[in-house]
Amino acid sequence: MGQPKAWLEFGGERLLQRIVRRLRPAVSPLVVVGAPGQPLPDLPEDVARTDDQRIGWGPLEALRVGLAAVGSRQEIAFVCGCDAPFVMPEYIDVLRGLLGDAEVAVVVDEQREHPLLGLYRTRVSDAIEQLIAIGLRRPRDIFDRVATQRVPATAFLAVDPRRLALVNINDPDDYRQALRTADAMPPPETQEGRA
Repeated sequence: MGQPKAWLEFGGERLLQRIVRRLRPAVSPLVVVGAPGQPLPDLPEDVARTDDQRIGWGPLEALRVGLAAVGSRQEIAFVCGCDAPFVMPEYIDVLRGLLGDAEVAVVVDEQREHPLLGLYRTRVSDAIEQLIAIGLRRPRDIFDRVATQRVPATAFLAVDPRRLALVNINDPDDYRQALRTADAMPPPETQEGRA
């Protein structure tokens, strides 16, 4: 991106602030994972912060640390990246209904699995620790180690017909496109469902 995604300006707030605002009514506790010393935009006081313990392990380490931080208070955690401007709390209810006895319920579309858009049992942090111990770095490697419910993106069409929650900002073109999409959306009070 050339700059930290959490700080991207998005509709009068920073991208991380937007994601927290959208999820906060549906997620408790809400934990943000950062790199040690990484500055983050101002967040509400009830949002907890924890930091990676291992440098250079990317999203897998963030996932491990976040699940461990929530594990003492919740059995299941919703996981989302800091680059998903259209994440919807309604996804949590759909995933919860499909998790069953699995350890993970993750959204998949025609192209790939979305490991940073799913429900994880917090005990999965132990399986992630094992992956790190053998040098595996991709969050997707978890799905071969624990019972995983792969939920097709079509399962969310009733709450997200345009599949906007799958949008990630990975480069400047993605960012510009997401801003255009947001500008074309009706104001929150006229949208169906929750913001």
